Amino acid sequence: MLGTNAFDTLQKQQDTCYTQMKHYADAWGIDDGNINYMYNTIKYYERSVQDYQNQAQALEAQGQNVDWDAVNKNLQQFSTQTQQAL
Repeated sequence: MLGTNAFDTLQKQQDTCYTQMKHYADAWGIDDGNINYMYNTIKYYERSVQDYQNQAQALEAQGQNVDWDAVNKNLQQFSTQTQQAL
């Protein structure tokens, strides 16, 4: 059985986003710490967006009104914040 760290490492190594960052690390002048920070930030962003969209869709499926313009605006702001963090 893989431990948590080994499992995380295996997942990263199978992710093209991570492998591309590793491939270009020297050209970009970044080290493993920066790659891990960026990768984790991107994955957090992707999970958060998916969760937020799923919640809005669930509310709509329950018959509640969802302000999709506001949802999209919030997602755009979150995207901008994430880009600035990176």
